[in-house]
Amino acid sequence: MDKYNRIKGISLAIVGASFWGLGGTVSDYLFQHQHIDMNWYVTARLLISGVLLLCLFKLTHKQHSLFIIFKDKDSIIQLLLFSIFGMFLVQYSYMASINYGNAAVATLLQYIA
Repeated sequence: MDKYNRIKGISLAIVGASFWGLGGTVSDYLFQHQHIDMNWYVTARLLISGVLLLCLFKLTHKQHSLFIIFKDKDSIIQLLLFSIFGMFLVQYSYMASINYGNAAVATLLQYIA
């Protein structure tokens, strides 16, 4: 089972890195050639991702409520902090660097940070 988990982990790392690179390249194309507004794009991207994750959670955990996280005040604070600093600002700064530069430089800056 250990060998299976290792292969699964390597495969998921490769897929994740590929999607990261593809997402940056597609974003660069959308900003430069299709003139998509960066603010709208970041907002739509995060909202759609959130809805998809909530749907996935509900499909895999039918017996749990989606609002279970809001029962604990500490969880709400952690969720808000992660939402603002862990997701929004990271995504916004990455997309802004793609918008004003290109995907290669944005990815390099992201990894250096």
